[in-house]
Amino acid sequence: MNLVIFHGFGSSLSNPRYTQLGIPFTGVPVDYQKLSVDKVYEIYDEIVLKALKLEDEPIILGHSLGGWWARLFAKKYHTKAVLLNPVYSVSMITSEETLPLVPQYSAYEPFKGQGYLLYYIELGDEVLNFRPYLNEIKNEGYMELIEGGHHRIQYPENIPIMLSKAENSLIL
Repeated sequence: MNLVIFHGFGSSLSNPRYTQLGIPFTGVPVDYQKLSVDKVYEIYDEIVLKALKLEDEPIILGHSLGGWWARLFAKKYHTKAVLLNPVYSVSMITSEETLPLVPQYSAYEPFKGQGYLLYYIELGDEVLNFRPYLNEIKNEGYMELIEGGHHRIQYPENIPIMLSKAENSLIL
């Protein structure tokens, strides 16, 4: 599997949700607070372009703000993405810590292109409210809704299942 991971705000690639997958992956730790949105775009674009040159089609796995980026690049390059409790729209961002990012990020919306998007959403997410966006999300890709859970992903055992669905195009 050609797996590319974009971690979320305040997270890292060493998070057990990624390291315990048992799958090699590519990614770069990104400090969303210190880097401009244009620099983050440049870093992630380079990673995806390298992944596209490999034999296997890439699958981009993104969580939270990393899910926002994964969606952007899946649409740009018409590839697959598994989005874990992703920021669907910057209008979802409400925490004082991340609010300063909204003006920079909103310039990139709406995304253009068509990707193959698999959404994994734990509805108990205490950070992001997905309910106003569920119809849009459903129209954009496959959606797996889990009652309960939390923002940091309470049921990481579901991630390999979603990756397998993406890899085998079971729902695309």
